[in-house]
Amino acid sequence: MTHTLTPDEREELYTRNSVQTLEIPDTPISREGLELSGFTEDAATQIFSFFEKEQHAGEDEEDILRSFIDGHIGRLHHPSFANIDAREALTHIGLNEKTIAVLLDPKFNSIFMTETLHYWVLG
Repeated sequence: MTHTLTPDEREELYTRNSVQTLEIPDTPISREGLELSGFTEDAATQIFSFFEKEQHAGEDEEDILRSFIDGHIGRLHHPSFANIDAREALTHIGLNEKTIAVLLDPKFNSIFMTETLHYWVLG
């Protein structure tokens, strides 16, 4: 005996098994590109705003943006971060929850502890 799915059952099955879409920005040199890289919207906006103000014609955009990202993440080396846990530090520099969860996954703690937070974030 076979069972024919009702329209509601088909819809629920489709929804449960559907693949999530990922929107890729037109250019990686953008606020959206920074968000895709793991920053919150606020942090991405801040970093990209500094980048846009300081950008000079003829300079390699990718290198310049990378230096702004490195400077932003470099705050992890500040003494004020010495006594806070990794989750709080990563939240403070503006990483999104999904990125933080991946970095702090307990399954990989032994590997994670081999380097600094700065290393793993910039990686």
